Amino acid sequence: SVYSDIKSLLKDSSKLQIIETLLLAHHESLAKNNTFAGSDAQENPCCTLWCNLLLAEVYDFKRDSQNALKYIEQAIAHTPTLVELYMIKAKIYKHNRNYKVASEIAEKARKMDLADRYPNNLCAKYRIRNEQIPEAEELVKIFMRDSTDENLVELQYSWYEWECA
Repeated sequence: SVYSDIKSLLKDSSKLQIIETLLLAHHESLAKNNTFAGSDAQENPCCTLWCNLLLAEVYDFKRDSQNALKYIEQAIAHTPTLVELYMIKAKIYKHNRNYKVASEIAEKARKMDLADRYPNNLCAKYRIRNEQIPEAEELVKIFMRDSTDENLVELQYSWYEWECA
């Protein structure tokens, strides 16, 4: 993702400010004209979605949860069926140590794609942090053929044991 590519740059406050300013300019231009700032070329409406998502992640990095939630909500309003948006929203709440809400949002993401292990595991992780360990264990076992505790070790679910500790 773009966020993964720029995350190391965000550690430098001057680069963070430049990235934030650039993203806000693009966001405003996309909202008004459906163009990137400084361009006349019409963009795909999805650009607005991804700009909102990136702004949410940048503000989450800054621990500015108010703005992070503002932009992730705009992204969700734009494309409410994109699972990743709900996972980012859950992460924002997790960073604020609101594990109850993070767990609830992760559950919504998990239910949007029951065949995907990642949202399932994320939901389990947030349930553990919300002290819902039995519920988390049931989620982890969904993707196991043999749902015994020994199987957790064999399948290298060390993250699960780490979170429970």
